[in-house]
Parts: sequence; C-alpha cells; structure tokens
Amino acid sequence: MIRLENNHPTLSLVPKVKEIAHPFLESHGLNYFQYLRCYSDGGISLLITDPGLFLRFTNLDSPLVFSAFKEEHLKKQSYWFLWDQELPHEPVKLAREYYNWHHGLTLVKRTQNYYDMIAIATPEERLNVASYYMNKLPIIEQFMADFLNYEPDLSQVMHNNPIALPEENRDVNYQQLCLKGDQRLPFGNAYITTQELKCLNLRLQGYSYKEIGKICQLSPRTVETYLTRVKSRSGIDNKFQLKELVTLCR
Repeated sequence: MIRLENNHPTLSLVPKVKEIAHPFLESHGLNYFQYLRCYSDGGISLLITDPGLFLRFTNLDSPLVFSAFKEEHLKKQSYWFLWDQELPHEPVKLAREYYNWHHGLTLVKRTQNYYDMIAIATPEERLNVASYYMNKLPIIEQFMADFLNYEPDLSQVMHNNPIALPEENRDVNYQQLCLKGDQRLPFGNAYITTQELKCLNLRLQGYSYKEIGKICQLSPRTVETYLTRVKSRSGIDNKFQLKELVTLCR
C-alpha cells in the first residue's frame, strides 16, 4: 500500500496542472491529462488533472503503471498506444465508468535514466477513435512536449519528489524501458543516436540551443554539434525532411 500526504506535489499541484491543461483539453474535446515519469529504479513522479484512479490503485498489490512495451519498441525512442487495445481490462473499465475517461491515448518517451508516459482521454465514446486522434496527433504531441515549460518549476518538482513503489506496484517493463546509453537508431545506410534525435526534435519544435541544452543537460555547443552531425550523416538539411527523419526513427 502507498500513502501520499495531502501536500505531496501529485496532489497539491492538481489545480496547477488543471490550469495549464484546461485550455488545451477543452479546445480539443478532451477531459484528462497525465504526465507520468518512471525512473530506472521503478519509482515514479506524477502530475495529473485528476488523481482519483491512481489513488484507487495505490491500495492494491498490483502494478500502478502500464507501459504496453513490446519487442517492436526496443529500438524506438518513443511510441503511442491506445488504452482500449493495450491495457488490462480492469483499469480501462474503471476509468470509463467512474471517471468518464474514454479512449485513453498514451505517448511513451524513453531516455537513459527515465521514461515519460504522457496521456490524454476523451469524455465520450467515439466510433472511429483512431481517426479522431490521428487528425490531432501533431497538436497533442506539441502540447505534451511543451507542458513542463509552461511552469518552469514543474520539472524540478517532479525530480525532487519521486514516489518509491514496491516491486508489486511497478511497471513490469521498467527495467527494459530506460535506454541503455546513447543508442544508435538506423536510418537508411546512416544512423541517428537517441540523444541526437531528442535534440533534433526539440529544435524542430522551436527551442533554442540554450533551451535544448538545459532540457538535455548538455552545453549549447554540444547541441549544435549533434545537429550538425545529423545533417551531415543523413544528407538532409530541409526542415520538412528532418521532421520525416524524426518520425521514421521513432
């Protein structure tokens, strides 16, 4: 059993997370947002608009985190999954019946020391949810990428307040999901490393070298070197094609 004090950031920051996420959720017909960070030791940090389902599961001797990780994801830095297709029946049923969260969608983003699981859901049943989300994916991914930057202290708060999970409550895949070093991802006859891919993706989202360096804990000069290497190795210097490269390497 896991007990959280009322002043723990997972609970005390719910109003702040709602404030940040509400305009985005409302404008795109969504009613739930979660930013879950899972560490290499099995612990987690969590920012969420409604902690109800999470708190319900803290009383059980079963996993609190479900990553839907498969062998096909081993060489990917990120992947998406729909709750209805990949998660156990019970949490999906509870989310729908008790909290009115339907067709949950999670983005998993892997790094060396942790992986993020960022999720959204809709307030109603939809006939063709795949098409519904497909049309919104770029906007959803942009918000997910920007979320921690809306309030600069949020990332530090997450880092300083991890929740230690007993083995039975951890994601069953936590030992596999953190990347092992700066892995090479194939791209035609060339390659791009996971760190280079992260820097490139952030640059394409409009971040400066300095901002990327702060996020990735690198010097701005190193970020610039990484991006120069990617362009040289791939032979691509066009923004549209670089976006395609990022998509192909995920």
